[in-house]
Amino acid sequence: MNAYFLLYTAMFGLMLLAWRKGRIPLYGIIGVAVLLRLALLPTLPFLSDDVYRYGWEGRLQRHGYSPARYAPDSPELAFLRDAAYERINHKSIPTVYPGVSQQVFRAGTYLTDLFRWGGPSRWMSRDVWVIWTHVLGQKVLFVVFDLLTLWAVWRILGLRGMEDRHLLLYAWNPLVIIEIAGSGHLDSLGISLLMLGILAWLKRKPLWAGLAMTACFLSKFAGLFLFPWSRGPMEFLRHWEFNGSLYSLTYALTGHNGLAARGIVISIGLIGAAWVLSRKLPLETTAFVLLAPALLLSPVVHPWYVLWLVPFLCLFRSPAFLTWNATVVLSYTVLSRYRLNGIWELSPIIQGLEYIPVYAGLAWEMRRRIHGGVI
Repeated sequence: MNAYFLLYTAMFGLMLLAWRKGRIPLYGIIGVAVLLRLALLPTLPFLSDDVYRYGWEGRLQRHGYSPARYAPDSPELAFLRDAAYERINHKSIPTVYPGVSQQVFRAGTYLTDLFRWGGPSRWMSRDVWVIWTHVLGQKVLFVVFDLLTLWAVWRILGLRGMEDRHLLLYAWNPLVIIEIAGSGHLDSLGISLLMLGILAWLKRKPLWAGLAMTACFLSKFAGLFLFPWSRGPMEFLRHWEFNGSLYSLTYALTGHNGLAARGIVISIGLIGAAWVLSRKLPLETTAFVLLAPALLLSPVVHPWYVLWLVPFLCLFRSPAFLTWNATVVLSYTVLSRYRLNGIWELSPIIQGLEYIPVYAGLAWEMRRRIHGGVI
């Protein structure tokens, strides 16, 4: 993990340096972005195992089974188990991914079939076999959506009269590259649909904007309505939490009552969302101002959740959330402890190192806005 943190820090610093200098032409920005993604495509994810679940659910559909009905450990699915099955997480839980994502998972399995047929005739190792037969197809699709996001952000920058150099904050962002090309997270699908929807709206194409936003919701957020019922609503409300900030504080203040803490942060979120929507802000501003507090209030914040904010860092100056882009990877220290003794618990010290700079930055930004008469 130490090597990972050093590499991430170096990449983040290089990105900021290139952004500040602003001397790299557009073709250089895009060319390096593509090469960095290609370098990570044929690798095994080492920070997350979600991509194995995507491939499993895609294959499940092709065999006529519903991922919403059958958990991976269902006896009926024993004939599908192979080397990748061992790497699937939460085997006792049916899918939490909604319809649009499921169709992409299925499409990814067809790509994987092509790679399997065109792959090496003799596998050098079991890991190489898993890459070619389960991982690569899914990752290629999500990198395509990632590059669509890159294109949409570039077009939005042009419509707003902003310099191409701001594209660097997405194109060379190590969080984006590692979480999508490296780990193959499906969030790239929803993010691309969100940014394409914003682009369509700015170009006065409300029908296309509406379709993209609806597909964005159905690719990720509709799963919020499935997940609580996959294990029982009370268990979800009480126990599912990781790396929260405001939620963790609320949880402590309520005597470690997960149900009460969630009720409080949801209420705060709804009140805040109503206020934001009443302001009649531009769509891209509204999206950013809704997403950022939602993540700060969430009981679960995996590093790839912060990907949703990264395109907006190209459009809005926010040192606080750019800082979070850098510090959120500290939450991966939980993996070292988990692999050592099986305990999935993040150190409060690590949470402090991650979030204190973020909230200090937000306080500074708020002070500047108040003094500038923005609020």
